[in-house]
Amino acid sequence: MTANLQTGMTVKQAAQAMNVSERCVYNARRLIRTGRTNLVAAVQRGDTSLNKALVLAGEKQPASAYERLIRAWNACSEDEQGRFLVAAGWGTK
Repeated sequence: MTANLQTGMTVKQAAQAMNVSERCVYNARRLIRTGRTNLVAAVQRGDTSLNKALVLAGEKQPASAYERLIRAWNACSEDEQGRFLVAAGWGTK
């Protein structure tokens, strides 16, 4: 990837220098390009996440309930998933 930032670094170099993903660098650039300096500042202060700022700026759709459920499911241990299935009536005790 050779997209240059204002520093002359590639996205890959910037991501490596900041120890974040290339997607994070692209998203930060998207937010900066919106001109919403209040949201950029909120992300820099740690008051909001980059993803939430992109949603507030209208650059990204908020995650659906289904997407949030899948992320939560994947973050659970097998034991927690089993307990959930039992509580939902889909598993055995």
